[in-house]
Amino acid sequence: MAGISKNECTCAHLCPDAQCVAVWIHETNECWVACSSDPIKMLPPLGMSMDAMVSVEVRGATMATVGSALAKIAAAELLIPAESVTDTVLIEVEETSLGELIDEIGLVVRDSG
Repeated sequence: MAGISKNECTCAHLCPDAQCVAVWIHETNECWVACSSDPIKMLPPLGMSMDAMVSVEVRGATMATVGSALAKIAAAELLIPAESVTDTVLIEVEETSLGELIDEIGLVVRDSG
């Protein structure tokens, strides 16, 4: 999202009354947000490496929503364990790599081989 600062890239600021995935990408100084009222498919793929540094806030979104949003950012195919698809995610991480975030949330990077 152009014109949004890192401090504004929060669920409270961008999706005050909705489920939310807000990701600040440090490398590009961009905010990527998906509110429950917005279709995630509108986010253009970024193809960021697993080493890319991000800050993220997820509030009340399902694992399926989070996985879909992060798949648009990552340069890898992400898989969601079947038993976790409807789990609700609540996380706030100030600065971590995209790969560490994916691991912490419980998503799986598909082996490309």
